[in-house]
Amino acid sequence: PVTAAAELRGVRLVHVVPGGQASGWVCGRDFALAGSPARASLSSEERLRLDGEIFARLGDIYITFGGGPATARQATIAASGGACILPVARTGGASSGMFGFPAGARDTCAALAGEELLRPLGGAGGAEGGSSVEEAAEAVASAVLRLLDARRAALQKQQTAMARWQAVRTNLRALCKMTAAGRRGGSGGGHFSAVQAVGPEEAAWEEEKEFE
Repeated sequence: PVTAAAELRGVRLVHVVPGGQASGWVCGRDFALAGSPARASLSSEERLRLDGEIFARLGDIYITFGGGPATARQATIAASGGACILPVARTGGASSGMFGFPAGARDTCAALAGEELLRPLGGAGGAEGGSSVEEAAEAVASAVLRLLDARRAALQKQQTAMARWQAVRTNLRALCKMTAAGRRGGSGGGHFSAVQAVGPEEAAWEEEKEFE
């Protein structure tokens, strides 16, 4: 396993593993999380819990199979961070809604990927609706692709909004300087407001984003 991110350049498949462990997969490369003196002093159970919480904060999309209370806890952490959680409910356990698994996780995925696509994965209580394992596997792969597209579109939308916000903020700063200069010059007719300059809609949008 490698521990330096620079060594992963060009690698398309990365397996994140705890320090000192290996994934066992032939394809891709392992990336081992660095250990620390504090982690070394923990019990094996405490280390397992800590590693799970770290992994729950790394990804954008998680697929869960079965699982117990730890899986439900990690899914809750991941969901609270904005990740998409795709539970294969037909495998039972936490993925079927037990142990406090986040109730809205599947609904969020269904809204982005489509309810019909997720049907082979099972619904509440793990009911699989007569779908084969092959159909479920294909549904998982297709759902992940759709979720990735949705995440990419959301990121692009956010980047566009940020670019617009930066442009508006730059213009407003320039306008404020011009207004201040006009006031110092004593030119009564030279004073104007940002609303007058960029319009009420742009000014209101800028103010709303500023307070966010």
